[in-house]
Amino acid sequence: MIGLVIDRKGDHLAVADSKGKTIRVPKADIEVERVSDVSVMPERLLEQLSLNNSGTRSATCRGKKP
Repeated sequence: MIGLVIDRKGDHLAVADSKGKTIRVPKADIEVERVSDVSVMPERLLEQLSLNNSGTRSATCRGKKP
């Protein structure tokens, strides 16, 4: 499974996949967890956005108000 860990509370890990779907996985079922060298963000995605939009989206991803 490849995705972004969005929650580690309790006995499950919540992972957002590349389509934005949240998948809950029991921690006991996880054999290996590692950081990928490759981003799940599509290549050249930011080139399609204006500078203002990319900054807003970046702030949102970090959990801050733009």
